[in-house]
Amino acid sequence: MPHRRIDAPRSGSIGRRREGGQKGCVVTMVRLRSFRQVTRVGVVSGLLLASSDANAWILEEHGRIGREAFARLQTDDPASRKTLDALWPTLRRRLGTQACEVTSRASATPKLGETCVDIPALAALAADHSCSPRELADTIRRASWLPKLLTQANKTILALEKGFASPHAHIDAWHEDHIQMQSIDNQYLLRAQQNGVHFLMDRSEEYGAESLTTYLRRVSGANTKFNGAAAYLLYHAQALALAAQGQAGGNESLKAQSVLVESFALHFLEDMFSAGHVVGSHGDRAMRIGTHDYYCEHGVDITTWGGTDYGAHGDAFQTGVDIAMAGAAVEASLIELAKVLDGRMPAPVGAAAAIEDFDICTPMKVSPYDWSIIREVLADPETIAVMQRTPRPFREGYAPPRFENEIGAFLRGTMGGRALGQLAGVDEGGTPYTPRGRGSLEIGLGLGVALAGAVTEGMDALAFVHGFATANSKEFSLDPGSEPVAIPKRFSVGGRVRMPFLIFPGDMLFYGLFVLPFSMERFLDLGIRAAQGGAPFLLPWRLEKVFMMGPFTGQVILGREVALSRLEREIWKVDISRAAHSWELELPVFEARTKPKFSGRLGGGGFAQLGVGVTWHYELLRGSELSESSERLLGRNLMVFLRVGADGRFYFARF
Repeated sequence: MPHRRIDAPRSGSIGRRREGGQKGCVVTMVRLRSFRQVTRVGVVSGLLLASSDANAWILEEHGRIGREAFARLQTDDPASRKTLDALWPTLRRRLGTQACEVTSRASATPKLGETCVDIPALAALAADHSCSPRELADTIRRASWLPKLLTQANKTILALEKGFASPHAHIDAWHEDHIQMQSIDNQYLLRAQQNGVHFLMDRSEEYGAESLTTYLRRVSGANTKFNGAAAYLLYHAQALALAAQGQAGGNESLKAQSVLVESFALHFLEDMFSAGHVVGSHGDRAMRIGTHDYYCEHGVDITTWGGTDYGAHGDAFQTGVDIAMAGAAVEASLIELAKVLDGRMPAPVGAAAAIEDFDICTPMKVSPYDWSIIREVLADPETIAVMQRTPRPFREGYAPPRFENEIGAFLRGTMGGRALGQLAGVDEGGTPYTPRGRGSLEIGLGLGVALAGAVTEGMDALAFVHGFATANSKEFSLDPGSEPVAIPKRFSVGGRVRMPFLIFPGDMLFYGLFVLPFSMERFLDLGIRAAQGGAPFLLPWRLEKVFMMGPFTGQVILGREVALSRLEREIWKVDISRAAHSWELELPVFEARTKPKFSGRLGGGGFAQLGVGVTWHYELLRGSELSESSERLLGRNLMVFLRVGADGRFYFARF
């Protein structure tokens, strides 16, 4: 996956606060956005933005961390493990039959058929597949798609463990997992529209050697945008308060509720250990995803607040070291919760608020009330001990280099050449045309979008509209025994369009008009299927998957790109009443591309296309008056062509 290096970080945007946490609220939020935002999301969704602002660990990587923590509990603090095990039946009754019989499955890697939900899976599903603790419980109890989702998660982790022949295949499996998650859970990408909350904020340069306590007070203070540390502290504090209330009143339901709320806290605690989330969230989406993906794959040298150095990786590239480091922090958080649950220690915070309906998927700032709760837990030594185990973010202005992916709207310029052979053809009387050839030079300008950094390399992530002008050479006969062809140099203008399709070419425009206004989720699903190659069960001949060819990529693009141009010429210079022109339809069949390069907001590369087409020849007859004219078809012929060129792109907007 190409990445462009950017050395200067830029600050991200700050959202707004919105109360409420029911599942439908997320859809309502998106539908009530301004027309400009909805249009942008619709276009990007339809063209496959598979992973929006990248989520953290994939689902079963979260599960591995949680099961590591429970395995440690069994040895390090059996009393805490026993307390959590004793509460599980109460919580399981609320969650329904989809919940596991045991608190935590023994195996770090699940078998394909293991689709029940334990506490580690609760943390994995929190925030990525639900926006509030209440929605999480309702999803596990009622969502018919949940077993399929967990099966897909198991397939992905097993494939990643097996390994791949190339880094590209590994990255494709990662991005394909996001795509499959969206096809199963149609709210997946909508929840991730604004998920800076999964990232850590940089340390501030203003404070010099900023201590852990100073850092936590700054990043979780009132009117600060929510981030990974603030989200963990808020949910953890509320879980401790619920545990204390349940313990004081002997209320098992409140105790079980505290475990449900703690699962959200654990999700954000685990996210802090993903390398792409330690580096931070800066700039537009192209930069956030590019930087996130680069450090997840290649890793980064990390020092925890407690002074431990290790090499961290991230989503889909999790190592045993990542599991051990994150698992130890999760264990410490669970131990504190268990101590409050069984009365071994008092809660460090007062009464809990209605945290079950708190919607973490909505862009928001820490409210003064949230800060009042977090401030209490920051005085708790055990919570600070948990945070001591987490990675120490980089200082603002001194973070590692940033990278950009090929995601955004661009102005596209092209130049190149074409060799064309006109083969079988007949005139209006049925007389065969002589096969002939010609060459041409072309320049063009257009607009488009690219989403290569958000999808798999096996998916078509390029769409554009493009106008061009062509200078064509004199035509020559391809039959040595025929008479010379008397067709002179010609000039032509035309347009070119490229977009994925589901069943028939251009059908995404139809879905945009008749599906998007009623269901963004359905339109997104159709766009994903189109970029994957459409509906192979209906059209088994479709072979759009991109494949690697050394430094190039290759792809069958039949039906995804079309060009139409008009060629002007005068044939009979001695008779001004007669002239002729032609229309040419080009259908590229196969395309090879170089891997794209970046410099600033500029990108581009080279390409070569093999294709077929049809040419229609017309004669224009003019009468004595200029308004009097008639046109008739002279004939038609098939053609094959090889088109070679380079395109440059200026990204004027990043999604």
